[in-house]
Amino acid sequence: MKKHLIYTNDYSYYSDIAIKNLQDNNIEVSQENIDDEIYFLMDEYLQNEKDNLNYSTDIIAIADIGLWNGRVKGYKLLKNLNQIFDITEDYNKYYVEGVTLKADCIHHDGTNHVSFYVIDLSKNGVQDFLDDIYCQRKISKSRFYKYCKSIGKLVKKIYGFWKAVFKMFFLLAIILWLAIFLACIYLIMELYTEFLKYRKERQKEKDLERFWKMYRINI
Repeated sequence: MKKHLIYTNDYSYYSDIAIKNLQDNNIEVSQENIDDEIYFLMDEYLQNEKDNLNYSTDIIAIADIGLWNGRVKGYKLLKNLNQIFDITEDYNKYYVEGVTLKADCIHHDGTNHVSFYVIDLSKNGVQDFLDDIYCQRKISKSRFYKYCKSIGKLVKKIYGFWKAVFKMFFLLAIILWLAIFLACIYLIMELYTEFLKYRKERQKEKDLERFWKMYRINI
């Protein structure tokens, strides 16, 4: 499933952008300048994404946490969508996969896989639900979606991911229509060519019949 990247602090992601920025501004492309530009870009991009995702709602971050002695479940409640960036480790990537907003946070013991959902804290039994997550108890899908719903669609709407998908399908539809149209034109031309060949053959037959009639009359 395709991942729509929102933000990452992966150094290599910004390397080419930083070098181009230095070249465009006639600044020496030294390692020190590249490093400074990359860290500037990271901070700038992060602030931009925080502004983009400034949306107040109750959110739960559910994490599959990688520890030195195994994996455990955990959760954290957030009050604003842009607080997802407060869940961080050494290396972080935030993205939308399908309809789920996710983050992969890498640290020295392993990787934390985090999924974010809108949570309805007003529903009865929500505290028991949270306690069961904390206590590593199994939770059924029906119970999970009683309190939580996907936030990926909202994020895609904010970033216009759906528009990009629509444009892609619209372009594919145009290409398909053109292909069908050209195929129809080709078929019509083939039929017309066959018709002309048939007409020519019939004309030859008629001319031949006329010739033999005239020949018999002359005899």
